[in-house]
Amino acid sequence: MQLKNAAILAVRLLALYLLVQGVIILPAYLKMAFIPSGDSSAQAMTSMIAFSVLAGGIMQFIIAGLLWFFAHPLADIMTKELPDTSTQTEEQSLPDVQAVAISILGLYIVAHATPSFTKGIISLVYSEHRSPFTLFDAIGAIVQMGVGLLFAAVPWKIMNLFRRQQS
Repeated sequence: MQLKNAAILAVRLLALYLLVQGVIILPAYLKMAFIPSGDSSAQAMTSMIAFSVLAGGIMQFIIAGLLWFFAHPLADIMTKELPDTSTQTEEQSLPDVQAVAISILGLYIVAHATPSFTKGIISLVYSEHRSPFTLFDAIGAIVQMGVGLLFAAVPWKIMNLFRRQQS
């Protein structure tokens, strides 16, 4: 199997994983939308929390769809600096497989952090009762997304960094 085909398969498996996780958690997302509350300030707070949780859940479904439909271009990006294997019949080298695996790990990190990022941004923008924890959650999600994008975009540089640390 060519590395590009393995990358496409892995990206689509990640998309299916996110879709299944979203379906499993969907009842909890929907339950948040129908939490009753007493006074108007509690109603506003509950509505904002429900909206941010639902937005994060919807983002998970959107990311799953995007990963599925853009698996080919993502695989092109992940394998662009790897040798062309279309004419080779031998097995792939370990560094090539590691580069694809690091890219897929990066996509997973981004997909995992996006709902938290969305909830954090919505909470920061629309909440009247901002707490430092909300800010820390948003910063943590931004850092996770940055690390994930770095892993997905330049896996060979990540591998070189680890190689230098070993020597």
